[in-house]
Amino acid sequence: MNLQERYNLLMKAGENGKFFTAKFLKRSNGAERTMNCRLNVTKHLRGGPAAYNAAEHNLLTVYDVKAQGYRCIPLESLFEVNGNPVH
Repeated sequence: MNLQERYNLLMKAGENGKFFTAKFLKRSNGAERTMNCRLNVTKHLRGGPAAYNAAEHNLLTVYDVKAQGYRCIPLESLFEVNGNPVH
């Protein structure tokens, strides 16, 4: 599955403000990460643009429900969405 298909899969999982679970490998240390998240959350924004363009780095910015903050999912290491494997 290419990066665009993975992006589309995440967008479909989070459409209409639905919660979804994503499993991926962290870029920093390769550890497995499971995240419950939502897309398009704007309540906790602090203002100003992001310091970088996430799409240029193959990342998707989501709101992490447990940590109550914004996090990025690296599309190339995504391996499961809502319990369904990504191939």
